[in-house]
Amino acid sequence: ELNLVTACGTINTDVNTWETGPKVAAAGNGNFMAVWSRESNPVRGQLFSSACEKLGPEFDLGRGSPNVTADENGDFWIALATSTGIALSKYANDGEPLMALTPVYGNSFPAGLSVTALSDGGLFATWYTAQDVSGSDVLGLFIDEEGNALGEPIIVNTFREGNQSRPRHASLANGSLIVVWDSLGQDGELFGVHARLLNKDGPIGSELRVNEDVTGSHREPSVFARSDGSFVVSWTQS
Repeated sequence: ELNLVTACGTINTDVNTWETGPKVAAAGNGNFMAVWSRESNPVRGQLFSSACEKLGPEFDLGRGSPNVTADENGDFWIALATSTGIALSKYANDGEPLMALTPVYGNSFPAGLSVTALSDGGLFATWYTAQDVSGSDVLGLFIDEEGNALGEPIIVNTFREGNQSRPRHASLANGSLIVVWDSLGQDGELFGVHARLLNKDGPIGSELRVNEDVTGSHREPSVFARSDGSFVVSWTQS
């Protein structure tokens, strides 16, 4: 049984504009940061205590599509997908700026950008983008604890026809990562959900089709890592 512990109410201060695409990450001390996009304005951020109290005012994070994660030190990393690539900024769990917005990787717009903090202090980011005329690919990039890209992005998918999109990932207990995404036409009908393991040396093994039923469309996967090293994937079917 799930019970509501605390109702945070409206996160944004200005209620007269469109506020969309919220993301949230929690630090070890219970503080959490919410980030979101704002119509015709920079991305906004708001720090909260574990009791849902706002800690200071909203602040600007730059322009782009935001994502946020908390590292093992309790610091928050904000990743922005911009028209020219990926940019990062970093804040302490009390809201103090630690790193100004800095370009990390630039090539094209990283659609569906998702970022996760790793146990070694670095980050891992996934997104999808057009790499060839046949469609889009899922890419992954390791980033060190200083916010520097480690080499070039990894192409996660091996099926290169049609569109591979909406990647999500999770860090597993053994240090590897699991990446999931939806793939158009790979399982013979519409979209299917696929997964692959990888680490800093690259992909591990081959792709895995997650959905057993190949009728209809299977899209928008999410993945959750369990403490025993296994993982759970969920998705929508239509």
